[in-house]
Amino acid sequence: MVTSPDTIIIEGTGTYYIACGITNQSTDATVGTVIINNPDAIVYLFSNANDAANLCEFTAVYCLAGTVFHSYYTADTDDTGCYVKDLYISPINNKASAVTLTMEQDAYDDKNNVATNIYMKNGTLISDSPIGTFHLQGGTAFHGSEKSTGDVNQIDVTAGREQLSLAMLRQSAGTFNWYPDVNSGTPIITTAWILGGTFDASASTSDDIAKIIVNGKVFEGATINLANNKGNITAVLYDYNGTIITDRNNKVTTSYNQP
Repeated sequence: MVTSPDTIIIEGTGTYYIACGITNQSTDATVGTVIINNPDAIVYLFSNANDAANLCEFTAVYCLAGTVFHSYYTADTDDTGCYVKDLYISPINNKASAVTLTMEQDAYDDKNNVATNIYMKNGTLISDSPIGTFHLQGGTAFHGSEKSTGDVNQIDVTAGREQLSLAMLRQSAGTFNWYPDVNSGTPIITTAWILGGTFDASASTSDDIAKIIVNGKVFEGATINLANNKGNITAVLYDYNGTIITDRNNKVTTSYNQP
């Protein structure tokens, strides 16, 4: 039996390496809560097992200040990503520079095929892994940043298709940069509610990758920019007096059916 701490609180400076589980893990393990609260702390979180058989999970991680990595672990028998069930990015004093968090590849529950839920008030997030529900209330988020190898960065979400996915985006402020880069499949956002802030998919980063928004709503005061000069983003968007920017010569079909 593997025992893990219920709570880990980091308030000191320095670099910390925290692994859930043990070498050659053969059972599930859980760390209940991790709280990181020092702007000069650098914290690496690892899951020693995260495959079809076993899962090492951080149930809740609260990032108040510091630089944090959900790290890809290569030192054991299996190369595994770090799974955090619920991630809270809430910088102290709402200071954007207080928190920078990077989700490296395969940072999801491989055993149960579940992605991390994120609640973000400010700071910077870089994710190269799938996301479940993302509540973005401020700050800057990058979903996708670099090319993966093999099947990393990917998760099965629909009909066996693998992609760097996002199930639900609820954005009320901040900037969401959508730059997913995958080796197979098509990156999908299943539902996107853009209530405020800017959703940007217009940059040249990974612009060769076709992408899909299955169902989106763009509200007054919010902007969604899909003009990447490639014409390879497919989106069904409902306009609630928001700002929608697309490529030139783009075909727009108008329907007055309400979702």
